[in-house]
Amino acid sequence: MKKMIMATFIMASIGVAYAGNFESELIGGDAVTIDYSTKLMWAQDGIAAGCNNGYTATWHDADAYCKNLTFAGHTDWRLPAANELLSIASTPEWQYFPNTRRNWYWADIDASDASSATSVRFVFGFLDDSTANALFVRCVRAD
Repeated sequence: MKKMIMATFIMASIGVAYAGNFESELIGGDAVTIDYSTKLMWAQDGIAAGCNNGYTATWHDADAYCKNLTFAGHTDWRLPAANELLSIASTPEWQYFPNTRRNWYWADIDASDASSATSVRFVFGFLDDSTANALFVRCVRAD
């Protein structure tokens, strides 16, 4: 219950992005979604390179994957902060995020180990301090 309230509070305080804030682009053959409300560029397709090709990973591997990713002509990708991930986790605009699993995704809170890393569950926007071995990945960068 505490985690659901926390997620609801965060979502209310940052605002959930709605129709008109997103734009899809194809850059160098890579599909991205730009969220103009947060000024973030997201890897669009949940099974493409910007999302670890749809595979799960440990927190350390997911963090390294995004930091080393060259995608859509950019090399400054990273794991999203929990509040950034929450900003898209419950959006009704799923056409901007195809093949997104309704499951847990890693978020970056500058954790030094996966036991204290945070994850966000799509579509409901729940937060968890999961110690799961492998979760889904969606990389982001400032646009």
